[in-house]
Amino acid sequence: MYHEQQATDIQQQAMAIYREAFPEDRRASPANVRRILEGQLRSAGQQGSDAGFIALMKQAGQQYSRLPGNQSMMFQSVNYSSSRGELVVDVRADTFEKLSALRTGISEQGLEASIGSVVNDSDGARARLTVSGG
Repeated sequence: MYHEQQATDIQQQAMAIYREAFPEDRRASPANVRRILEGQLRSAGQQGSDAGFIALMKQAGQQYSRLPGNQSMMFQSVNYSSSRGELVVDVRADTFEKLSALRTGISEQGLEASIGSVVNDSDGARARLTVSGG
């Protein structure tokens, strides 16, 4: 019973985040949100070098998935400014080197990536990663 309630809570959180990013999309449900989001990412990737939210998020996500030990890294918030064409991600990691490796990986894909507002504390590092079209 406990795990069912946890699963329901996580599904609701996922849908709330999805609705924030795509308020007009009414096709998504907890059962198909992953498939729909993957389709949107695939579609955005085929549109070329458009540095919109989907394209920037796709690159950041791909580089994150390639990092060894990425389980110790967490995106705490994601913000996108269409007027500036930039994605701002508040990230926490167990070491600054992992944050730097993420920035480097994104830069190697031809995008601008910078790290600011770094705070080192006893359990790792937090920073603001800004990604924009190169």
